[in-house]
Parts: sequence; structure tokens; C-alpha cells
Amino acid sequence: MPGELRVVATAGHVDHGKSSLIVRLTGIDPDRWEEEKRRGLTIDLGYAWCTLPSGREVGFVDVPGHERFLRNMLAGVGPVRLVLLIVAADEGWKPQTEEHVQILDVLGVAGGVVALTKRDLVDEETLARRTEEVRERLSGTALAGSPIVALSSHTGEGIEEVRAALDSMLASAPPSEDARTRLFVDRVFTIRGAGTVVTGTLTGGCLDVGDEVALLPSGARARIRSLQTHKKDQERACPVSRVAANLVGAEREELERGEVLGLPGAWRATTVFEAQLRPVRELAHPITERGAYKLYAGAAETDARLHLYGAAALGPHGFVRIRVSRPMVLDVFDRFVLREAGRRETVAGGIVLDVAPPKRPGADAHLRLTARAEAQRDALPRLLATERGAVRAAEAELLTGSGAHGAARAGGWLVREDLLGAVERSVSGRLEDFHRAHPLEEGAELALAREGAAAALRAAA
Repeated sequence: MPGELRVVATAGHVDHGKSSLIVRLTGIDPDRWEEEKRRGLTIDLGYAWCTLPSGREVGFVDVPGHERFLRNMLAGVGPVRLVLLIVAADEGWKPQTEEHVQILDVLGVAGGVVALTKRDLVDEETLARRTEEVRERLSGTALAGSPIVALSSHTGEGIEEVRAALDSMLASAPPSEDARTRLFVDRVFTIRGAGTVVTGTLTGGCLDVGDEVALLPSGARARIRSLQTHKKDQERACPVSRVAANLVGAEREELERGEVLGLPGAWRATTVFEAQLRPVRELAHPITERGAYKLYAGAAETDARLHLYGAAALGPHGFVRIRVSRPMVLDVFDRFVLREAGRRETVAGGIVLDVAPPKRPGADAHLRLTARAEAQRDALPRLLATERGAVRAAEAELLTGSGAHGAARAGGWLVREDLLGAVERSVSGRLEDFHRAHPLEEGAELALAREGAAAALRAAA
């Protein structure tokens, strides 16, 4: 629909024409730094935007293609589920193209367009060969079947076809999977006279000027003084969009890339979580617990240690417990990327299943995590109550991003259904015994009911 906002990340090998294409599409140079302009090389994230023929406004996160700046690329694509993959027609598929596609594949991108750039530098035979090469390389990945559009940023040939392909991708893109407002902060700076500004990709819900917000994992609190999307002042910013938030009460020194801005009390940072792990295609060596890993989720990066749940953890449906060195704000079903620090290569990706796992995995860990992997979000509170026996409803919503749909309730608690029945029977039994023994008494002390409930809980533990 006209006016709807979407965010698309670029990807591709260094010097294959990502930034040149963005300039052609938007008229905005995404390279912000003098060194980038001097070297003709994207180093950090760049941003640009334009309006497509349908009236949809699209924002671009332009990422570096060079291997040395892969951490910046991951910060750009982490929160984004739509991608513009660039492959140069004169050079074809290159090592960094492959690694970027591996990353996009394990992140589970929701849509893609492939731009075959530098069309003016090759003949028709070479162009046809490159097109088929790209199609074969994408086979079996999340980008399989994506439209491949040949173009030249130099002459302008094919640019309108790229616009049309982007329009079509945005029209069919699924809604954001985030249930709660979350701004993935990828840049922090100060403006004289205005104060601290954070920018990032907004998902989940909207933000309003005047909102009180929390930033995690730093724990900073702030109020939104003003909002911008694509350099336009907004009273309200809604997902999925690029947003700049001017904050009152948060100092620049407190914040860094990787923070998450949300509403107070809506999120909790974690250092341990469980996930489903999937190795990248053509992985040359096994994933082991002895490796030194870097984990990337949203715009955040941290060191990570793995505990694999059996040999099956190396397969597409295996499970892992991950301990990170820096607290992270994660949601169930978040995607992440795992890189081996020593070899400096991407080895796997995964899906977060439990942001507050039990201290010990337990003998049923595989069954427990399989149930979570197969569940819809609305079923998670009930699953959490089943796992724990009982959990406060507010805690369940914090850990799952969903209300208590279909879960048995007792006051402010969600209770496993068989346990709730056992408590009811135990309390009723004690009250019946009391009234038989004391028929003239109006009622029993509350402590008797508590003892009955406690006895049932101990028996079920």
C-alpha cells in the first residue's frame, strides 16, 4: 500500500557495485565517511531511501562487502528480512558472495532480489552464463527463485526493472514477526543542541514522541524528544522502518551499537539461551564445543560458548545451549549467526527457542525444545507452564512475547493443567476432612488450603 515503509539490506562481494546501485536508485550516497569515498570502499553501514513506482517508501541498509568488515555487514542485515543481493556480471560468484548468502540463508530472509550489475561490461553470452550460475548457486537457499535482474548503474539500463522487482518483493513480504516494540540500535551519536541520537531498524510496535523507553543491556532510561524516518520529523514511527530517535536522559557514553530500545519492562537481557542450530552449507569441518565463537543477533555481537545436545545437534534439527559474554536482548524465534573466531568464517545460524532455560537441560531437553520449535508463539505460555509446573502470567508474557492463550490460570499464575487439577483435589480433600471432623465450624483457616496446595506441588515436583 502507498506510504508503507520497508527496509531492505544489500549484500554481496566487495566492489560489485552495491553502493553505486543504491545511488542510482535513491540519489543518495550511502558512504558517509571520507575514507570510504577516498578508497571507493564501503566500511560501515550506510543508509538511503526512495519511493518506488507503487508509492511504497523503501529504506536501504548498505553493508560492506569486504571480509574485514563482515561484523558491520552482520549488524546491518541482522534485523532485516528483505535483501538486495548484488553480483557483478563481469566477475560472477565470489567468496564473499558465498559467505553473504550463507548468512542470509541461516537468517531465513523473507524475500530477495538479485541485481546482476555491470551489465555494460559483458556480452550476451557471458550475461546468460552468469545468470545461470547465480540461479544454480542460490538453489536450496532462502533466496532460491528470487528474480535476477541485469543492470548497469553506469548507463541506467535495467534500473526500472530493479525498481519493479523491489516493488513486487515488498508487496508480498510477510509482516514483522516481532510481537513487541524493538529498535535495534546500530549507530549512536550526538548533535549539538539536541543531545544523544540512536538510529536503527524498528520492528514490532510503534514509538511515539514523549514515550519513556529503556535501553538494554546498558539499563539506561530515556524519553523520546523527537523521531525521524528518512530525515522527516514524525510524531509516531512504526515498523518496519529506519528510525532516528533523539533521547533525553541517556548519555552517548552509556550506549553502543547492539543496544535494544524498547518500552520499559517489555524486555529482559539474557546471557544463556537455548536454540535450534543449523550449520551453513558446505561446512568443511564439524562444529564442536571447543571452538571460539562470535555470535551476532540483531545489531549486537558477542563472544559465545556452546553446549551441544548430543550428536544430533550438528544436524538441521539439533539443539544447543549458548552462553554469551555480553547480555543480549533476545526473543523466541529470533535468528542469529555464529562465526568461528579462529578460522574467521561463518559456521552456523540458529533460531532462539528459550531465553530463560532451566539451569540444567534435563533428560527431556530434546523433547522440550522440539515442542518449542514446532509451536506457534501463542502456544508458548502454555508450554512454559507445562515445563515449569507454574509460572506468573506476567513472567510468561515477558519470556514469550505472548499472552496466556489457552493456558490454565490460577489467579496471576499459569499452571500446568494436571497440576491445577491435583491442587484442586488436594485442597478440596482437606476441606472435606476438616468439615467432617468439625461440622459446627463455619470454615477452616486459610493455612489449611495452603498446606493442601503445597502438598500437591511437592508431590508433582
